[in-house]
Amino acid sequence: MPCAMLRQRTKEPQPSRHSKPRNWKRSRMKMKVITSGKKPTDPWGQLALKAIHDEQAFTELYAYFFPRVYQYLLKKTQDSHLADELVETAFIRMYQHLSQYDPEKGAFSTWLFRIATNVLSKHYGSKAVTMQLPWEENFDPAAP
Repeated sequence: MPCAMLRQRTKEPQPSRHSKPRNWKRSRMKMKVITSGKKPTDPWGQLALKAIHDEQAFTELYAYFFPRVYQYLLKKTQDSHLADELVETAFIRMYQHLSQYDPEKGAFSTWLFRIATNVLSKHYGSKAVTMQLPWEENFDPAAP
């Protein structure tokens, strides 16, 4: 009888000290985070709302975000001239659509970088490169 009990005990998986409990995902999904209901205010978002009518506020936004957006686009394009053009387009588009920015939906920096990403996507989307070569030039009977 003791051998049967020993076999019974060894059949149950022993949790390792590094593993998570079985109901870890379920318990995590049930957790609720209770907040006061107010989102923290984004100072750049407040400045962006002022920049709709205030040139000084727009200049401050531009001075702060230009190097960041430029570096982001430079890293994506690896071309300083193209990055300059795309940053210019992104800031023009930002200025045109400042009235559509909603601070309740997210941070101003997120909104601006989404504009920059869209400008980049539009640039590369319109410059799609396709190569057409005659079939005979590509044909190699010895190729695997």
